[in-house]
Amino acid sequence: MKRAAVLIGVDRADGMPTLKDAAKGARRMEQWARSQEFDIVEVLTDENSGSVDIVSIKKTIKKIVEPSNIDQIVIYFAGHGVNIRYGEFWLLSDAPGDTQAAVNVQGSELLARYSGISHVVFISDACRTAAEGIREFNRTRQAIFLRGAPASGPIFLVEGTPHREPLPLPFWNSSNSFGASNTIRKNRTNLNPGMLANFLQL
Repeated sequence: MKRAAVLIGVDRADGMPTLKDAAKGARRMEQWARSQEFDIVEVLTDENSGSVDIVSIKKTIKKIVEPSNIDQIVIYFAGHGVNIRYGEFWLLSDAPGDTQAAVNVQGSELLARYSGISHVVFISDACRTAAEGIREFNRTRQAIFLRGAPASGPIFLVEGTPHREPLPLPFWNSSNSFGASNTIRKNRTNLNPGMLANFLQL
């Protein structure tokens, strides 16, 4: 199985409280992915006064998906999030002031079904703030996958706590899931790294 990981960490979203561990969380995930011998590991953070934007994420995923030789891709995000009409958005460096500077998680999940990759995992280590006081996001935009061939396997969405508590690695309970639209949602729990590795070898 050829595996890839795209690991995103954003400590500073425009006008939002600065986080202390999102970028570091992405780096810890990088160490873990390399220890598991992932074939491709890409990290996007706002370390060293940098920024993370939707275009960079799309280009990174496109570069991985286009050769059509990946069996599994893990998309990890640590940072601020927001729920709008039951849809989750990950806030990037210029959000929420720039309403295009966010990842539409639900839209990305839907398009991932047409990526041609048989096993797609989204890991959301984000607080999910209520939408009050935050500008609306366009739910048809900001998806990070491009449409391609239908995927043959499940899409996994792993969500952390809706509050600001840190999300340990690993962080889901395989007994807490539902199969709506072939999507399996996993919620946080404390398991050992070997169980995470086993899950990603499905």
